[in-house]
Formats: sequence, C-alpha cells, structure tokens
Amino acid sequence: MLNWLMGQKKPEASAVAESAGAATEAEGSAEVAEATPEAPQDVQPLSIRKTCNPIAEASDPLESQLSELVQRRIDDCEKEIASPGFDLPTLPAVAMRLMEVMQNVNCPITKISETVMTDPVMAAKFLRMANSALYGGKSRIESVQTAVVRLGLGTVKNVVMSIALNGTILKDKRMEQTAKHLWEHSIGCAVAAREVARIIGGNPESAFMAGLLHDIGKVPALLFVQKSLKPNMKVRPEFIDALVEQHHIRAGIALQSQWQLPVDARLAMAAHHAVNSKSDAEAQVSLRIPQAEAEERKNLRDVLISVVLADRALASLGYAEEPGEVYIVDGQLAADVDLSPLSAMEYLQGLPDQVGKGTSML
Repeated sequence: MLNWLMGQKKPEASAVAESAGAATEAEGSAEVAEATPEAPQDVQPLSIRKTCNPIAEASDPLESQLSELVQRRIDDCEKEIASPGFDLPTLPAVAMRLMEVMQNVNCPITKISETVMTDPVMAAKFLRMANSALYGGKSRIESVQTAVVRLGLGTVKNVVMSIALNGTILKDKRMEQTAKHLWEHSIGCAVAAREVARIIGGNPESAFMAGLLHDIGKVPALLFVQKSLKPNMKVRPEFIDALVEQHHIRAGIALQSQWQLPVDARLAMAAHHAVNSKSDAEAQVSLRIPQAEAEERKNLRDVLISVVLADRALASLGYAEEPGEVYIVDGQLAADVDLSPLSAMEYLQGLPDQVGKGTSML
C-alpha cells in the first residue's frame, strides 16, 4: 500500500509513460496486456492485468489462536460497535496538527476541512456528529466542510482536543505497519477516486469522500485484532493484514448502521469488492439503496465505479495489495465507462504525483 511512501522506490514517470505509449499502439488490439513493456527491476511494473498476493494464512498455533479470538469479536461486532463506550482509534498526529492549524484565529474553513480529511476516522466522526439529533438540521450533511460549518469552530476545537487527549489509539507496536498502510491507502484512494470521477463525469468530491471511507471497516477490525492480541503472541504483520482484510466488510456494515455515514460512502464501503462491470455497480445500488430515484442512482453508481477503479489503479501500480486478479485497462468495468487504454494510462501516469500530494501531511 503506497509502497514508495514507506521507503521503496516510487515508480518512475518514464516507465509509466512508456506503458502509455505501448497502450496507444495497442488500442484496438484484442490483447492489450501484451503491449505493456517490461519495467526495470527496481520499478514496480505498470501491470494492466496483475495477480496480487493471496491472503496470508496462519502458520503457527499462536496465529490460529489469534484468528479464532478475532472471529469471536467479529461475530459479536454489531453489539460491540453499538455499545455506548465504543470509539474508533485514530492517529493522534492528525489531531495535534489540526490543533496547530486552529491556533490561527483567521484560519479558513477550507484549511480545517482539508486537515480533517487526512484522517478517515476523524472525518467520519465529524459527519456523524453533524448529522446527530443535537446538531442535525433539515438536510443531511454529506461533506466535511459543511459539517465543520454546522458544528462551529468552538465545537470542532473541543472535539479535536478530546480526540488528541482521550481518543482511542492503536498503541500496540505489532499494529503499526497495518495502521499506517490503512491511513495512507485511504487517502490515496480518495485522491485517485476524485481523479477517476473527473474522467468519467461523476461527482469528484463525493468520490473523494467515498474513497476516503471505503475501507473504514478496517479500523474497527484493527481494533478487534488489537483487543485480541496477547503479550506473548508474535505474529507476522502480513497475517494481521490478512485478518483485517478478511473481516473489514462485515465490520464496516456494522459501523455504518450505527454511524449513519453519507450514503455514497456506505455504498462504497459495502460493495467495493463486488463490482466488475457497470451492471454490477447498478445492481449494488438497487440492492443497497432501493429507495434512490433515477438521478441519484446514476450518481451513486458513478461514485462506486470511481472508488473501485481507484482502488484497482493503486493495486496496479503497487500502492495497494488486494487478493486475486486486478483488471484496469482491459477490464469490463473500464470498458463500460469508456475508459480507453490511452485514457487509463494517462490517468495512471499522473496518479503517483496526485497521491503524493494527498498523503504529504501524514
């Protein structure tokens, strides 16, 4: 997940550009994948079709024990998430940075909102509070900036202070790598989804928020893993990744039923692994948001497609790890939204810089 942000080499723009050129020559060919040139060994290849690593399996009794303990918590996750004392863990550095930003009494709302949107948990908390009975108005809040306006700067400052000083924090050193990857991937997917939405004619800001929150189910899953870990358990980081990946959809659905997040974010959270074509996206909208009118259905479909393509683009570039095969350029979904090989390659070429800007505050 965003490997080059963690010390590995960022893909060279020249390698991506060469792939774009190859795709241009192959446009109209039945087998576009054969046109992708081989990248240097120290650069992640720009794969049009890529088979990612399978989910890690337990390799010793301690990992098997951890898996069983986490499964028990997941089986009871609806009740735990609904309990009054439940809180999602966050990164204290984001709260501290937001406090610094708000020291300036003339700080614009946009700056505060941009900082909040570097943390999916904090963004979700502000949206939840703005739509609560205490602060809720006649219409639902769907954006962080509008949530900040509704709550007021005084409330925002108090909430941020509370998160920084008293919020649940992932303290276990064994969780650090998975947590860091998750936050980076969430921001990366948000930035990428916004760019995809611009290309296919969707709503960029809705796609950004849905991309930011699409994997938020991994946060309670991380918390359940942390609560299940015992001091003597030495487990591989990739096994923790596997547990979180395995359970994040169920944990996310349990969370969204309690937190009432924006509808497009809830859709992306529940359905981003179930879409391989435009008709799949439409079916997911009909299944999960049956009350939506025709225009809203189209908008929700486009947001979901933007998040799915963004997630796969990150995997294609080596910035994310998903099990199974990843199809970008020659996949049915890209074809359904008229994303040609050339357009896809141009988008992928600019993605590393876009993601880098989005994650620069982490």
